Formats: sequence, C-alpha cells, structure tokens
Amino acid sequence: MEEMDQEFVIKTSKKKIIAIILIIIFSILSLSGIIFYNFFVNVTSSSKFLDTLSIKLTDFSSDLLENIYDIEMFDDIDKTYGKQTGNIVLNSKENLSDYKINYEMSFNNSLQMSLYLNLLEQDKSLLDGTIYLDDDIYLMIPSLYDKYLKLDSLNKETLKENKDYLIKTKDLQKLSQSLINYSFEAFKECSSNSKNLNFQEIKYTYELTTENIPKIKEKYKELITKDMKLEETDISFPITLREGKVEMIVNRFTKKITKIEITSNDKKIKINQVKNNKYNIASATLNATLEFLNDKLVYKKYEKNEVVETLEINKIDSGLELIEKTKDINFKITLKEVSDSKLRLALTISDFENDIKIDLDGDILKLAKNKYNTKFLTNLKVSKEEYDFTLESEILYGETLNEEIDFTNNISINDLSDTEKQTIILNLIKKLEESKLLNSFVKETNQAL
Repeated sequence: MEEMDQEFVIKTSKKKIIAIILIIIFSILSLSGIIFYNFFVNVTSSSKFLDTLSIKLTDFSSDLLENIYDIEMFDDIDKTYGKQTGNIVLNSKENLSDYKINYEMSFNNSLQMSLYLNLLEQDKSLLDGTIYLDDDIYLMIPSLYDKYLKLDSLNKETLKENKDYLIKTKDLQKLSQSLINYSFEAFKECSSNSKNLNFQEIKYTYELTTENIPKIKEKYKELITKDMKLEETDISFPITLREGKVEMIVNRFTKKITKIEITSNDKKIKINQVKNNKYNIASATLNATLEFLNDKLVYKKYEKNEVVETLEINKIDSGLELIEKTKDINFKITLKEVSDSKLRLALTISDFENDIKIDLDGDILKLAKNKYNTKFLTNLKVSKEEYDFTLESEILYGETLNEEIDFTNNISINDLSDTEKQTIILNLIKKLEESKLLNSFVKETNQAL
C-alpha cells in the first residue's frame, strides 16, 4: 500500500512538472507569436497610417473648434447677396465730435462688391465716394470727378472659387473635416513605404516627385469637387508641394509620431517629440515648439532661447480665443456665443513699434432670418492721444438687394492727364474748405508750401 502511494505521488509530481513545462512552452510560443505579429504582421501600411493621422487631426480640430461649430445664428442666411449699412461716430474730442461717417457695403452673386463712405460734419455731407470691386477696382467720387477711376485689377476667378466654396459649404465643421480628410487621401498618391526599426518603432517614408505632385493636386480637387458639388472651380491643395521626402517615426503601440524629417532642395526640417503632446520644430532658420492640449493649441518661435512669437488657439466657454504675440504686435480676438441670437466679439491690437492700441468690444444680434444688427465700442490710443468710437450697423441678406453695376464709363488712374489730375486736386481742396476743422488744416498746409 505504501509503495502504491509513493508511486502515485511520483506520477502526480511528473504530471505537475510536465504541465508546468507545457505552460512555459505555451507562454514562450504565445510571446513569440505576439512579437512576430507586432514586428512582422502588425505594421500599418504607409497608406493606412495617413488615415490614422487624418482621424486624429479631425478629432482634435473638432474638439478644439467645437464651440464655433455649434454657433447656429448664421446657418440659415442667404449668403449670395447682402448689404450692410451703418455709421461710425466719434464720442470724444470736442473738435472732432461733430464728425460722423455713414457707410454702405454690399455684394451680389456676380462678385461685384461696393463700399460707400460719406463724411459728415454736423450732419452735413462734406465728401462722399464709393469703392467698387469687379474684375477691377474702381473709385467714384462724384464731387471730384465724373468717371469711375480704375485703380487696379483683381483675380476674380480666385474670388469666385473661395466664395462658391464657402456658400456651398455652410457646415463649418464639415468644411474643416473635408480639408483634413481629403488632403491626406490625396497625399496617398505619392510614393511611400514602411519599415520596422525595432520592436517599438516603425518608419514611414513619403516621397514627392515631379510625377506624383500633379496627381496629388488632381486627386484633392476631384474629392473636394465631388463632395461639395462645385462646378467650374479650381480648388488648390492647401499647402505648397515641392519635390522632397517626408520621413516619420511612429510608436507601434500608441500610433503617436515621435520624429518627422522633411527634406526638400537640400533643406531639412526636423520635428521631435519632447513631451507627450509637445514637439520641437527645427531647421537652419527656425526653432519652434508646437503643443497639442485638450482645449488649446500653442505655437512658439524662439531666437537665442527667447520666445519671439506666440500663437494660441484656446477653447473657452461657448467660444474661441485666438492670441498672437510678437516683439512688435500683440493681437487677441475672442468670439463667444451668448445665446442663439447673440454673439459677443472682443478684439485687442497693440502695435508697440508705432505706439498704437485698439480695443473693440460689442455684439452681433440676429433679428430675423436674414437680418442682423451690430454695435461695437472702440477705443483708439495713438501715443498720448485717445479716441472713442461707436460703430453701429444693420446687415441684410437676400437675393433682391443689389443690382449689377455698369463700369463702362471709366478711366485708368494712370491715364489721367495733368489737367485732369489738377482738376481733381482743386475740387478736393474746395470740399475741404467747406469744413471748419479741415479748412484750417488746408490753410496751414498752403502756408507751409
């Protein structure tokens, strides 16, 4: 009996040892399989990785700009025709408080735009004129000259493309997502490959050549045109493409980029991950950082280890804030939705070089489907002088607001004769002499001459 028990114990022990050995072998094989899968099989293709990047950037932009996407007060307006009328009143300075500027700005679906300005002193018109944008830029001031003065030419096709794009893409979120998605989809037309560097990293290479750059542009145009249903338009790829190479090193498991190197015409830009969501950008002429946070995007440019330029996009409660700082200029704009029919806008510009500061704060009110009112209080500081303005306007949209204008009665400003130029100057002096304040300025100028 004792021998049988001993034999049973020995057999049981052998079974345990065999089981342990089998478990170890199975674990080793499983681990080997995992290693094999991750190193040789689980390699996202260079083309598929562009899809991953597109999704990540789309998600980030959607989250950052979420509050702007949710603003609905402009969703139902007819953007094909419009007219804005308003006035600018100076609230301070006794010698200037009698002055006011009335204006009217309008545009139509033929891409004709106009801005009418009327300078008043004690509610009496001193000087009025209109700037027109058609195929060319025209100026009409009836009291100075009886023809349209042609100032310059415009690239109307570019204006048409941009206007059509915005009009037919009223969904801002769809617009931004399309720009990202179709850019990456088109970029697949370039030559690319992927390579294992080690257990953790994969290297993706994308080459731009004279052969595939036109294909990328054409593919992008095809995708945008098909989606937005635009006709006879030329939507260009959002960035300039040059011959070169883009190399990215990516963490196999997190799919995060750790390094990027862009080479073009013997010039290199290196982007290295320095923190989880922070990257350093370096080239022969640039040293900068770019940081992606949940509610913020921050770009900083450095010179001799000092920050010389900062750009921030901040997500705030029901709005968005954009801040730009340089050595010479600070710029800040805040857009916030107060309600479904009220939008608050605040703007500050500081020009340190010229000692100028502008503060603007006010509201845009939706009164009806195609009707809005705006009122902004503006403070202007120039050196030690300070001025307060009130800007009020009414904005109307609708297809019957503006008729097309005939500019056949025009002359290029470069073709004016000396006599015609002299006539314009003399007429201007006469108009200025009608003003109490400006008359003294004209006299002082004449005495100085």
